Amino acid sequence: MEDLNYIAGFFDGEGSISISWQKTPNTFRKRVCRSTVSIGNTDYPVLKYVQSCLGGTIHFIPQRNKRWHASWVWKASTKEAATIIEKLLPYLRVKAKQAKLLIEYQQYKDAIQWRGRRGYTQEEWDTIGSFRDKMRSLNANSGNKVNHSVKDSTQ
Repeated sequence: MEDLNYIAGFFDGEGSISISWQKTPNTFRKRVCRSTVSIGNTDYPVLKYVQSCLGGTIHFIPQRNKRWHASWVWKASTKEAATIIEKLLPYLRVKAKQAKLLIEYQQYKDAIQWRGRRGYTQEEWDTIGSFRDKMRSLNANSGNKVNHSVKDSTQ
């Protein structure tokens, strides 16, 4: 429990949750919608600890600008991402709404069925797209939240 509490706090501050369209080389599936959770950081041992507790993969990101440091990204996608978020959800504060939406999205994807060359119905594609749009909206607004309930003690 302490490990999940620590990781959730770290994830709230440094992590991201996304649902995004990705192109695919598959001739029948021109694009897919994928859920992803990730943490980018310059502290490799912390990300290795996250990986040992939750799974996922770690990728090295070389220094792209002389003002930036080389870094690492811990990442998990699709069903693995949803499983990880289900574990962290009770401890999340900042990203709880995004976490709930990712779980709901994955449950929806698990309930519908890819139909080979026919793919998803238009209604299913529209629903998938609406999950993506909701996540983008939550992520765009998450940095703008200010707690106005705290009163200035100098007044």
